[in-house]
Parts: sequence; C-alpha cells; structure tokens
Amino acid sequence: MGLPGGEAEARLRRDEETAFMKRKTYRTPHEIAVKGFEALVEKLGPGGALQFIHQYETGRGDYTRERKQILRGITLRKLKAALLK
Repeated sequence: MGLPGGEAEARLRRDEETAFMKRKTYRTPHEIAVKGFEALVEKLGPGGALQFIHQYETGRGDYTRERKQILRGITLRKLKAALLK
C-alpha cells in the first residue's frame, strides 16, 4: 500500500534534498546559501534564522564616522522644513 499524498510528497522532497546535499559538484554559492537558509528556518524558525545570520553579518565601514559626515550641517529645523515641503 502506498503512502498518503502528503507523506509521499514529503519523502520525495527529502530524497531530492539528500541527493542535492550529496552532490559534490555544480553547487553554486547561491544554491548553498538558499539551502543553508532553508535549514536554518526549518530548525530555528524565521526569526531565529535571521538572528543567527545577523551574528555573522558585521557590515563594512565606520558607521559613526559616515553618519556624522552625511548629517554634517543638518539641523532638526532644516530636516523638518525639508520634510514639510
């Protein structure tokens, strides 16, 4: 007797995932990133996956220095006037 529809589809998906992960060639960085994030979401949930990723995404540059340079000469009064135009 065959598996019910949902179980058969789940097994097929698992088999495809296993085949993908065993494949040694033709894995692009994009494929690995997608599969990795899917694994994180599966185990940690969407919010947990994002928290995990943020631990390793350090960004670039000096935010404080860049912010001061960008906002130099801008006062709250000037910003309010610009927004109200």
